[in-house]
Amino acid sequence: MAIFLNTGSRFETHETHGATHFLQHLAYKATEDKSHFMMTRMIEKLGGHVAAGASRDCITFAGEQPRASAPPPAPPARPGMP
Repeated sequence: MAIFLNTGSRFETHETHGATHFLQHLAYKATEDKSHFMMTRMIEKLGGHVAAGASRDCITFAGEQPRASAPPPAPPARPGMP
């Protein structure tokens, strides 16, 4: 799965210069209870990987893991929804 955000460097102003690069490097960083290494290791133990990239047009956050190690899908919000 990948998320593309139309927030690349072409949309930066003089005041926000470098924000795209900064946001790219914030991806998958440590949280209060997990280090960057721990988060990456947990994903890799499931056979997955994550990546982030930035260009002039967008920032991309992507990740994948094998179906066999994915959690079960969430139930539908309403009965009868596919």
